[in-house]
Amino acid sequence: QYMFHVPFDPDKNAKIEGDDRKQAGLNEPWWKWHDSLTRFEGPIAHALDHHFHDRFVLDGGDDYEHLSDEMLDETSTGAGFELQHAECISNEPDDKPNPVRALYLRLIGEATRSIFIENPYLYHPRLVDALCEAKKMRPELDVVLMLPSPEMNDNDFGADAQQYEYARYLECGIVVYEYQNHFNHLKMAVFDERHSIHGSTNGNCRSLEDDKDFELVVYVDDGPLAKDVLARVRDVDVTHAKRITMEQVHDGIGGFRIRHRDPRTLLLLSRCEL
Repeated sequence: QYMFHVPFDPDKNAKIEGDDRKQAGLNEPWWKWHDSLTRFEGPIAHALDHHFHDRFVLDGGDDYEHLSDEMLDETSTGAGFELQHAECISNEPDDKPNPVRALYLRLIGEATRSIFIENPYLYHPRLVDALCEAKKMRPELDVVLMLPSPEMNDNDFGADAQQYEYARYLECGIVVYEYQNHFNHLKMAVFDERHSIHGSTNGNCRSLEDDKDFELVVYVDDGPLAKDVLARVRDVDVTHAKRITMEQVHDGIGGFRIRHRDPRTLLLLSRCEL
């Protein structure tokens, strides 16, 4: 789906953008998604390869030879940051505590200056509670959340569950943005301009429970990379996002919908499968 190397226009509605390309007789790009890629080189690439290999074969894929140092050297760009520390953190359906959830909770609990999370589905109760508690305990902590707008979210129940937490966030001083025009599918986070998370994990029950899903993130302890993410992701996406206010949460039909969950969402949340 990402084969069309045509930059999307962040100020143009994704549906209009797709229709324009269709009418012009062009291949329709994967126009709905606003996503990100982080390229890792060196030893961490071996770890990623092993995780992917195990999951690929488990799903029925043909076994293949692991990446060699020579193969990695051939594809190396030699650009970017020389990281101080990077490691893979993964989860699989079992009866053990979810390591990715534990990583998020630890970094939220230890943050003293700032937290930035950009995620398409952010409503796991443990994460919501941890964010609100961190802000209440340390009012000077700058917490910014970048979430998709309901109009672009591909999961109505997920959008409903996510928006329901807005009042709690705003009451304790957390800043919430909704990315406009495209479905915001990034799964990135930065803590104290030093720690960053790059990977597959959503902030929902499916990704963060112990026994629901396979997930993998790369945790990086490196200030220059973290600051680069903030400059190239947070600071750019804020310009294409709408900041949520308490007035919106309490005004009219839209506010009522934010404050009150769809009964079907409550049922799905009770099963922790969203």
